[in-house]
Amino acid sequence: MVEVLISFKGGVGRVTRRPERRMTRRAAIRKVCLLGMALLSAGVGGLRAADWRPADTARLQRTVAFLASEALAGRLTGSPGDSLAADYIASRFAAAGLMALEHGVAYETARAAAPQQAFWQPYRMRASWGDSLFTRNVVGLLPGTDAAWRNRYMIVGAHFDHLGLGDKAGSLRPGTMAVHPGADDNASGVAVLLELADYFAAHPTPRTLIFVAFSGEEIGLCGSTWFAEHLPVPVESIDLMINLDMLGGLSDTVFTVSGAGTAREAAGVLSAVGDGSGLRIETIAGGHGPSDHAAFYAREIPVFFFATPPTQRYHTPDDRAETLNYAGMARLLHVLRNTVEAASRVESAWHFTSTGSAAPTMTKGKFKVTLGLMPDINASAGDTEGLKTMLVVEGKPAHAAGLRTGDILLKINGVPLHTIEEYMQVLGTLHAGETVELEAVCGVAAGKPERKTLQVEL
Repeated sequence: MVEVLISFKGGVGRVTRRPERRMTRRAAIRKVCLLGMALLSAGVGGLRAADWRPADTARLQRTVAFLASEALAGRLTGSPGDSLAADYIASRFAAAGLMALEHGVAYETARAAAPQQAFWQPYRMRASWGDSLFTRNVVGLLPGTDAAWRNRYMIVGAHFDHLGLGDKAGSLRPGTMAVHPGADDNASGVAVLLELADYFAAHPTPRTLIFVAFSGEEIGLCGSTWFAEHLPVPVESIDLMINLDMLGGLSDTVFTVSGAGTAREAAGVLSAVGDGSGLRIETIAGGHGPSDHAAFYAREIPVFFFATPPTQRYHTPDDRAETLNYAGMARLLHVLRNTVEAASRVESAWHFTSTGSAAPTMTKGKFKVTLGLMPDINASAGDTEGLKTMLVVEGKPAHAAGLRTGDILLKINGVPLHTIEEYMQVLGTLHAGETVELEAVCGVAAGKPERKTLQVEL
C-alpha cells in the first residue's frame, strides 16, 4: 500500500493505493466497458514526447470507434449510452493508475485502482425538454512530483456526451431519428484526453494534473459548470484549464490555440509546443467560447482551447469514426503533451488576465431557433468588424439566404457583431417564423468578397 499527501480543500488529503474492489455495476455495462478496454492492447509505458508518433493513430482510432459505436447510441446526457461512456472512461483512468477523488462533502480523500463509480462526480439537472436527468462527470488525478508545486493544479478536460438520436436538442437534421455518433464531437477529444492520461501517468509532471471528462456539454455546458462550482481544490490553486473539443478535423499544417491572452505566462508556454509535430501553432487571445472552458474562464482561471474547425458532418448522423483525420489527431496529441509539460514547469503561479467578459447566454441548447451556422470559435474580442463563419450548414436558413462557409457576418437586424457573445445574445432574441436581416461580406472563400444584405426566413 502506497500513500501520497496532497492538499485538498479543507486540509491535507491522503491518496492511498489499494487493491481494486469487486465491481457492482450491471453485467451488461461491465461487458461493454471490457470490450472497449480490449480494443486497446498497445502499451504506453515507453512513450516520450520527442516527435509525433504515427503509431498513436491506431489507439486513437480504436477509442473513437468504441465511443462512437451503435452500442452507445449517441451518448445523450442521462442515457444508458452516457453511462456506458462514463464507465469506459473511468475504466481507462483506473487502468492508467489515476487517483479517484471520493466525492464526499469536502473532497478530502482520493484512492487509486477504485471501482468505476469512485471516479464519478454525479449531478442531476433539468433538460430543456423537461426531463430530470441524472448524469456524471468523470474525474481522475495524477499527483505532481515536485513538493514545491504539487499543490498547484492543471485541469485537462473534454466532454463525452453528444446528441443521442438527435430528437431532443442540437441536431442539424431535425426530424431525423438516427444515432448521432459524435465521433469528432467529441469522441475525438476524449480519445486524446485518455492518451494524455496514459502518458502522464508514466511521465508525471511537477504540478498535479486533474483529468475531467464532462457530460452535459451539448445541452448547456452543464457538467463543466457543475465541476467549476464544486471544485475539489481551491480555485486560487488552479493555474490552467485545457479544453479539448473536436480534434478530428485537422485539414492544414497550421493550428490555432485560443486563450493565449488569459495568463501572463501563456505566450511563453505556447511558443514552442508545436516542435516535432509538423504543425505551426498560432494563437488567439480570447478565453471565451461556446465550450467547457467558458465555465473556468468565468471564474478567472486561465484557459487554453484546442479545437479543429467543424465540417458539414457536425451535429448530424454522418459524424462517424471513419471520417476523422487520425494522423492529425496524433499530431495534436504531441502538441498537447508539449503544452502540458511546458505549462507544468512554469516556476510561478499563473496570473489570470481578462480578454473580455463572457456573456451569461453563452451556452448550448437554449435557443428557440438556429440560423444554421457556426461563427469562428477563435474570434477575438472586438478587434475586427464582423464574425467569420466557420460553418454554414446546407439547407439551413442562413445557407438558403445565400450565406456560405467563410463569409463574414456583420450585423443581425442592424446589431453590429464583433464577438461570439454578441452573436449569441442576438440569436437568443429571435423566434420561429421571423424574417431576419443579415448584413454580410459574401463570396470570401471564392475570392470575390461583396457586402450584401440577406433576408433569412426562420
